[in-house]
Amino acid sequence: MSASSTCPSTKNRLRSAGSFILGCFLAGLLAPAPALAELPRSKFYGRIGALAANADTRVRIDVPGIGASGTLIDFERDLGLKDREWLPAGEVGILLGKNWRAEFEFWTIDRRNSASIERSITVEDLTFDAGASVADRFASTLYNVDLHWMPINKPNAELGFSFGLHMTDFRLSLEGEASLGQTVGFRQVAKSQLAPLPTLGTNGRIRIAPDVMLIGQFEIFALEVGDYRGRLIDAEAGITWKVARHIGIGASIRTLDYSLRVNRDRWKGRVDYDLTGPSLFLTYGF
Repeated sequence: MSASSTCPSTKNRLRSAGSFILGCFLAGLLAPAPALAELPRSKFYGRIGALAANADTRVRIDVPGIGASGTLIDFERDLGLKDREWLPAGEVGILLGKNWRAEFEFWTIDRRNSASIERSITVEDLTFDAGASVADRFASTLYNVDLHWMPINKPNAELGFSFGLHMTDFRLSLEGEASLGQTVGFRQVAKSQLAPLPTLGTNGRIRIAPDVMLIGQFEIFALEVGDYRGRLIDAEAGITWKVARHIGIGASIRTLDYSLRVNRDRWKGRVDYDLTGPSLFLTYGF
């Protein structure tokens, strides 16, 4: 799968983020050097906050052995999970020299619900009939490790590239009264999967006032290896304000579009996962 297969809305978000980063850097090149102070370059830095994500989660678990497709389940519409959730998030980084830095980032989300479903849902060889009460859970923890190279480095603006590994730990379950052939009874299905994807990206920032910076980044990758096929798009555009010597606050718009296809004995199916929304955070550096 390639980036060309992404949906139009995701392509638009990705294009907007890339334009933002390029605009930031060009503005930094054109800004008079005396007008803006040099960018902060803390040895150790990071941020902690939360993303008010609008979630769109679609999962299919196929019938084992015969390869028949299960139902493509929309966890928000079919199972009643909240489509707006605050996700805790954090990031730590270290400056490795004038043009290099390493960063580690994590997000986590855990949503549960119990509701009567309005249509039949097939999961593996089980069928949850319309009207059945189904308890469901979808949880994931996202880890991102990046090495950043900033070859274009100006006093008040910088533009660079990132190389990293994005790992998502998915955990999902459904339980309730379901039929297996002619037998009806209480059933449970639980699946988990750690999905690592390498990423390539670009990022930039520009100081627009003595204590104010614009930031932007996006990462993208598509890969097919063995039993896995995945695609990831991660984009952000925002602003930070330094309110004290080592402390700042910030806000951004963030989007994460994740697609995974699995073809293994213990799980055949797909996960499509989109999180988009505003992010609020506290920054630190020393």
